[in-house]
Amino acid sequence: MDAKQEILQRIRAALDLSQTAPAPKIPRAYRQKGEFPPGSAEVIAEMKGKLEDYHAQVLETDSAHLLSTISTALDGVSTLVVPHGLDPQWIQAAQESGAKIRIDNPSSGHVLSHMELDATDAVLTASRCAVALTGTIMLDGQPD
Repeated sequence: MDAKQEILQRIRAALDLSQTAPAPKIPRAYRQKGEFPPGSAEVIAEMKGKLEDYHAQVLETDSAHLLSTISTALDGVSTLVVPHGLDPQWIQAAQESGAKIRIDNPSSGHVLSHMELDATDAVLTASRCAVALTGTIMLDGQPD
């Protein structure tokens, strides 16, 4: 027996793990589905309300008007950070607002400094998932 095994044996003996009670069963009766289907008017209204509670400006749009909405939302923004994989049409719409675009690309080693980020007015990124109940927008680490 080496020193590590002896230490572990002494710890086990001191704790007498053989006498440990089994962990209690955890209830798993979670709500699996919300009252309304994802993307329904009720869910969108709840998400919008939560975001507004956080003092976010919320602009509703559809895919046909997305690019003009991006440009409108960024009107007056002088500096904007975008991830390296963002849809080029989104970046073009952002440039039409007059914003100076800063691309953050950690995979290539081009990471914006804290000073650059602090001097940035806005960020434009994509998200695939959100939780309307809490107003949480999740970023998944994809290039966009």
